[in-house]
Amino acid sequence: MRVMLVCSTGGHLTELLHWAQRISPTPTERIWVTHDRANAHDIAMRDPAATVRFVRPIEPKQAFTAATVVPRALRLIRREKPDLIVSTGAAIAVPFAIAARALGTPLHYIESATRILGPSLTGRIVSRLSPGSCWSQLPERDQASTAASWQNWRQCGSYFDMFNSSDAPTPEPLRRVVVALGTQSNFGFRAAVEAVTAILKEVSPSPHVMWQIGSTDVSGLPVQNPQTHIPEDRLIAAMQQADVVITHAGVGLASLSLLAGKTPVLLPRRSGRGEHTDDHQVQLADFLAARSLAVVREAPALTLADLERAQRRSVRTVPPGRLPRIDLDPRREPPTDTADTTTRRKAQAPRTAHATTRPAIDRSLDQHP
Repeated sequence: MRVMLVCSTGGHLTELLHWAQRISPTPTERIWVTHDRANAHDIAMRDPAATVRFVRPIEPKQAFTAATVVPRALRLIRREKPDLIVSTGAAIAVPFAIAARALGTPLHYIESATRILGPSLTGRIVSRLSPGSCWSQLPERDQASTAASWQNWRQCGSYFDMFNSSDAPTPEPLRRVVVALGTQSNFGFRAAVEAVTAILKEVSPSPHVMWQIGSTDVSGLPVQNPQTHIPEDRLIAAMQQADVVITHAGVGLASLSLLAGKTPVLLPRRSGRGEHTDDHQVQLADFLAARSLAVVREAPALTLADLERAQRRSVRTVPPGRLPRIDLDPRREPPTDTADTTTRRKAQAPRTAHATTRPAIDRSLDQHP
């Protein structure tokens, strides 16, 4: 089965890299479509046999930019002829859902694990374009409590089902700290940096700190060697060596900390402080805290005791291949109206052969419209 995997960078890519291993039937060919920035090039390391295509970045709620990506989405789908498209968002999912509907290509949307109370704006839009093919990561009991928000959504388990937490040995003195705040281009998180630097003044001798700050302005703060972006392999290696990991409450960084065996200290971004578009990070933080997979604190209220609590918990990872798979067989698509069925039959005409060996990153179609 030939599958096109569509997502933004950051946590959306982290989640889709996971779900790509749990798709049934197992894809024989994979075409990734994302933005040419941040952790996009980690795909070549994690899925070296796949093709990677890039589209213009779409920032949150940029309807015009999303509309300009539709023609490119149409070209990519016509060129690549996927049997199925899978997306974890964010806004990039909308133009591909429009194009997929026009061409009769099945598209499945897996909502971010951060969405607890209801779907994102992208999720609500895509659920109208691909009814019956949208998936929530909430456990069924939690989804039932907000049933009105998740009407006609299916349940696929959670990305975070792969992690189990337990008591750790007596923590070592605080010598190494990783602080990672994500790569959002339009949102800084100065409150987090101010809180962490204030707390670390209480530690003697001063620990070594790796700072990944994204677009955060750290002028005037005691931050040494701040980095906008750190490649995933380096960041995980640093987290494994760290005594404590402090991150914003995004899926990508929270999961990297857990993969490194560390219980993260999560500082959720707040829209009221101009740190994100909404407060969905609070939902994820509370969800992980309830599973004992994180220590959660509002940035201005962070204490040294929070760091010590995180040190006293360790994390074990279950390989994705041992978790339940999600059945996306395009032969078992939900019923569609007559017009869609006719379009799909045309789209599923015999295909030309495709080479099975592809370069990790193919830029032949990467000229933005």
